[in-house]
Amino acid sequence: MMTTTLAEPPITGFVLKLASRCNLACSYCYWFEDQAVLRHPRTLRDDVRDALIVRLEDYLTRKRLTSASVILHGGEPLLYGKEKTRELLGRLRALESRTGCSLQFSVTTNGVLIDEEWAAIFKDASCFVAISVDGPREIHDRARVDFMGRGSHARVANAARLLAAAGTPAGALAVCDPTADPVAVADHIVKDLGFRAFEVLIPDATHDDPAPRSLASFYAGLFDYVTASDVALRVRVVDNLIRLALGRRSRSQDIGWSPMTGATILTDGSLQPEDQLRAIGSNDPLATGLNVLRDDIDALHDHPLWREIYEASITRPTECRGCDYVESCGGGALQNRWSMPRRFDNKNVYCDDMKAMFAHVGASITNSLYLAEQ
Repeated sequence: MMTTTLAEPPITGFVLKLASRCNLACSYCYWFEDQAVLRHPRTLRDDVRDALIVRLEDYLTRKRLTSASVILHGGEPLLYGKEKTRELLGRLRALESRTGCSLQFSVTTNGVLIDEEWAAIFKDASCFVAISVDGPREIHDRARVDFMGRGSHARVANAARLLAAAGTPAGALAVCDPTADPVAVADHIVKDLGFRAFEVLIPDATHDDPAPRSLASFYAGLFDYVTASDVALRVRVVDNLIRLALGRRSRSQDIGWSPMTGATILTDGSLQPEDQLRAIGSNDPLATGLNVLRDDIDALHDHPLWREIYEASITRPTECRGCDYVESCGGGALQNRWSMPRRFDNKNVYCDDMKAMFAHVGASITNSLYLAEQ
């Protein structure tokens, strides 16, 4: 593989699993594809919470970090409960004055449990709320259903209204349905739900899975929608496509080249690499044997699995050598590069789609620059 020499950065993103269960049964959820997650406690244990606060303070101090992010995640993180969540956010916020590190908080939720009190909790903690919504009811309810098969769209739309009424910072988090109309999806999120910040995630897929549907047309349409909008929108995948087309670095690992700088803490204290990589296998594929109850966060840097994943994150796959888009694409998201025989040394399972997306964005930017010069 083509390698890049780079000093390993510290961990600056922490995904904290507040719950290992969920109140929805979304058909595409990577978390429950591996039933091993059900072996973990239903919610974050108190002793794990206490140990995490100590370990995190120590790590932030020793690494002299000036900023870091904490994502409250699940399962469905709101199953942790209001009082425990309020207390946790308060204790985490208190770390700022003791470490000199500014913490950015967010929570990823399906929105079903959001009420006025939850909205106030997150507003008071300056915690950004990312609500999972895939588009209008007919799109959203294809996959995002409860355990009785009922769609969740109406409850999610109500959550969006409650957050807006409370003034809680919030945005939408969708998973791309390549068969959907990107304009209909974006219009619903922007005009019906009122969000100005949203993301449309590329579906998890590995080379061991059936060939995924083409998604280039969807993202080209989404790019055109966002760049033509008469209101300012923040859409991470579009922002990164533009940055990469201009020769700059991506701000996420979802698209483009970016070193791994995230860690996940499970409800039992297990310390693991970035959570989205769980899609690469079954039977707890990210297990390291490390736990915040007995191990410093630093220990993760020396674990063989972390080393493999980190090296893959700064390495272009062998078959990408010579590709015109390799410096932009970087081989793609690690989970989209995975196969059992070759591990992460594969091109992106969405390779052709990525090339089409970069070509579309590049042509659009070139035309815009040309017109600006006339």
